[in-house]
Amino acid sequence: HFLLRGYLPDPRIEPISPALQELKLPTFRAHSPLLKSRRFLVDILTLLSSRCQLCPAARHLAVYLLDHFLDRYDITTSKQLYAVAVSCLLL
Repeated sequence: HFLLRGYLPDPRIEPISPALQELKLPTFRAHSPLLKSRRFLVDILTLLSSRCQLCPAARHLAVYLLDHFLDRYDITTSKQLYAVAVSCLLL
């Protein structure tokens, strides 16, 4: 009985608030004019994450952030684009 104490739900605990139950993620529209550069940027993120020995989840999150950023903002120079990609990996 005492072994199950930590695993069974306690009826005295309040349920999770509705705001925390489901996280609403922004929609990805794939309307960026920079989609042609995406492959190059993902390759950069892959190389950097391998060099820093980051887990695959970090790389996937960086690509996710990059996709959503490029979907909303127009970057004009390649230096800015590179900086955005590296920043997504650092986050």
